[in-house]
Amino acid sequence: MALMLAACNQKTADGEDIVYPTASNMTSEIMDTVEDAIENEVGMANPMVAVTSSKEFQDLLGISLDPSLLSDDAELYVISDKIAEVDYSIPGMEDGETVDVTMRASKDESDISGVYGAVEEAALEYNDMTIAHKSLDEENIEVYEFSNGDVNYSLEIKGQASQMLIGELLDSALLSAGIPLN
Repeated sequence: MALMLAACNQKTADGEDIVYPTASNMTSEIMDTVEDAIENEVGMANPMVAVTSSKEFQDLLGISLDPSLLSDDAELYVISDKIAEVDYSIPGMEDGETVDVTMRASKDESDISGVYGAVEEAALEYNDMTIAHKSLDEENIEVYEFSNGDVNYSLEIKGQASQMLIGELLDSALLSAGIPLN
């Protein structure tokens, strides 16, 4: 309460009271603008558009990605008309924990993981191909990036996952991208 009162009695360098906008001192035009903004949720448009099938990935982006090889209960999105995204969760190593998985694909963008900042990067050989691996240990996030033809893919695994589970998720991601397992 004291903080609020102190703010109301602030003065300019000339000693004049600082008047903060309130409902009683705003013009009706300003109030209408504020109310419209709240009512219409003015702001940045969400670049993620939900889609219902992998056929839409093919039709909209020219990308073949089969979410049924990843999960039966996945959410599908197109981001900014450039990136296909498949989100799903699976049981984690501990009871009640989940591992959140995001697979993305794009012909137009190369860095599509959405994971930035301090990461440890390495290349690994898997299924006779080189896969880039990024790790954010502090946040328990693993990202695997690979390409097939002109399409770039990323697989983000968030949560505590065993090496065996990571291998299964990578295998599913490769198959979903149309890459046969060796």
